[in-house]
Amino acid sequence: MNDMREKIRVWTLDLLRFPTVTGREELCAEYLMEELRRAGLKVWEQPVLGANANILGSRGEGGPWIVTHLDVYPPFDHPDPFQPRLDGDWIVGRGAVDTKGQIAALLAALHQTKEPVQVALVVDEEELGRGSEALEVPEGVTGAVVLEPTNLKIAIAEAGSVGLEVLVRGKPAHGTTPWAGESAIERAFSLYQRLLSAPFMAHRHPLFPKGAWVNLGRIEGGYDTMIVPPHCRMEMGLGFAPG
Repeated sequence: MNDMREKIRVWTLDLLRFPTVTGREELCAEYLMEELRRAGLKVWEQPVLGANANILGSRGEGGPWIVTHLDVYPPFDHPDPFQPRLDGDWIVGRGAVDTKGQIAALLAALHQTKEPVQVALVVDEEELGRGSEALEVPEGVTGAVVLEPTNLKIAIAEAGSVGLEVLVRGKPAHGTTPWAGESAIERAFSLYQRLLSAPFMAHRHPLFPKGAWVNLGRIEGGYDTMIVPPHCRMEMGLGFAPG
């Protein structure tokens, strides 16, 4: 057990050193394909339109289908995101829980059994999900497990999501006579408030008691305080409870 624990630690640290932000997943492809082969899987790459290739693996026929992703969320201003470090029993680094640690645990599990299994390591999960769209369910699988950070709880339902980019136009006017124009920012905020009271917001699910949500993640518009803003752009994330 201690030997396998050490292998998981090494795999995780190795994977965290690959700067696999979306679009750079190929940096860890060779490493992972070799590790999957060592676990007894037949391994190949699946082309994905407009993105890097998925990594697929198969051992025998049927069995569980285990899926997770290769890319990590951008580190933005983090000074050293791809130099992982140990903090007691914790491993700290970009992607440690989403999902390089899960991939390391998967490698450990694959080495612990010779049973049939199907594996898919997809690309572009953090952006457009093109890797997942390219997948086809392998024949004969008994079920699927998607490896994501869930606080070590089994998640049996998943919320839906839609990303919106909305451009709102107004009517420019001098800032000292705002009544002569129409503020695009005010119109945009009115639209946002209408979304908060849309019918889908009232839908609930036993595992999602708070229902749907709207996250206004970014808003920009106008020029300065002396001009009624003629345009405004919003980026929003909408979440939908299952069903």
